[in-house]
Amino acid sequence: MARTHQTTHGFAPLSLATTIATYLLIAVGALVRAAGAGLGCPDWPRCFGQWIPPTNAADLPPGFDISQFHAVNTWLEYVNRLLGVLIGFLIFATLIAAWRWHRKQPRVIWPTTAAFVLVGVQGYLGGQVVAQGLKPSVLTAHMLLALIIVGLLLYAHLESRFGDAAGARPAPAQRRLGWLGLGLGALMLLQVALGTSVRGILQTLEKQGVPRETWLPLGWWPDIAHRQLAAIAILACAGLTWATMRAAPGHPGLRRWSTIVFGLAVLQVVAGLGLAYAAVPPPLQVVHLALASLIFGAISVYVFQAFRVPSRQA
Repeated sequence: MARTHQTTHGFAPLSLATTIATYLLIAVGALVRAAGAGLGCPDWPRCFGQWIPPTNAADLPPGFDISQFHAVNTWLEYVNRLLGVLIGFLIFATLIAAWRWHRKQPRVIWPTTAAFVLVGVQGYLGGQVVAQGLKPSVLTAHMLLALIIVGLLLYAHLESRFGDAAGARPAPAQRRLGWLGLGLGALMLLQVALGTSVRGILQTLEKQGVPRETWLPLGWWPDIAHRQLAAIAILACAGLTWATMRAAPGHPGLRRWSTIVFGLAVLQVVAGLGLAYAAVPPPLQVVHLALASLIFGAISVYVFQAFRVPSRQA
């Protein structure tokens, strides 16, 4: 009972809040990219040489090109950075809570510690994104690392929340579902990487003044691969749902989350079609990336339950 009280009032709600905040940061980052504000601050960690950027070009310090300044883009990127700092503090607080409430549970301590360390790496990559002028490979690493941090936070949260229910060895059929989920998670990470590469190409076209409606039909291999992998991914999500209904009909958690994964994947495909046939509208870019991160999170929950929560304790 004491452990349940600690879990409810200690680490679990904080880790959940931190995970949600991290998702918010991913969405804001997608908004920054879609708005073309990735270089709204041309330097890092300051913005136009100041800790608080100016609101108009007349207040720019010496040494900066006035043509680089756009008030909306500058402040959008600045808010994105502030949120990143806030997430760093939240993850640090989550780490402290993990050591306070779950110091004897390595499955809580080590994912939380890894998330905290990776936040530092993520901050470095954020600086490199600016220093290297939004280089696609750096942007891809930045996005993938954000998803890995989400996965670590989710795992630690679920481990603390399920408490004694987690850890009993599930049936072999259920563990096989976990391996299927891991494979689907890896597929989704590859799809996100391809999608980020496609966005990098579109960003180059935007800078060159190529009309937006002609961007995607140009047939570069990352776009073709991204579309083909999307078809494979939606089939894989449907297959996971079908396999779950057959192999774990008595596990409500697995059935629920496999359905959620499939539903999000359908929405993702619809958003992708909208991008392809509606001249890549910026709001839909945000939705598309947000859905991708939610799918990865839902798969993470599914995999945890498959490996850690037997059906009789679900």
